[in-house]
Amino acid sequence: MTQKNEILNHLVSGNTLTSLQAFELFGCTRLAATIHRLRKEGHPISSETFSVKNRYDQSTNIVRYCYKGQGNVEVTNAESIITQINEVQVSVL
Repeated sequence: MTQKNEILNHLVSGNTLTSLQAFELFGCTRLAATIHRLRKEGHPISSETFSVKNRYDQSTNIVRYCYKGQGNVEVTNAESIITQINEVQVSVL
């Protein structure tokens, strides 16, 4: 499975994702680029910026991504979407 599909599965399952989490979970060093590609494919991914303190006690901004359904309603049928994604992957192979 590609990094892009792993990230999509993670988000569709109702999880949120930051760039640090993407690196730790999937080895992805360019999460924003992956999110951009997913959005271009039509996936409704929203982002929330929030401020945290870094190790030098300075404020820095972090973006957290999540998958939203139509009309900004959170996806509740994540398993059916994941099944559709996996079927597409199998048909490509």
